[in-house]
Amino acid sequence: MLAAKKLKADLIILTTHGRSGLMHALIGSTAERVVRHAPCPVLVLR
Repeated sequence: MLAAKKLKADLIILTTHGRSGLMHALIGSTAERVVRHAPCPVLVLR
């Protein structure tokens, strides 16, 4: 998110791998972290 602030981004667009279950619990979701901490709107695509 530092890059988004530095670039004064208006929108972040990212994709997900669609992990679920145990893999999601162990690895976590980068997309979820970005959505929670981003300084601007986030568009998440599957």
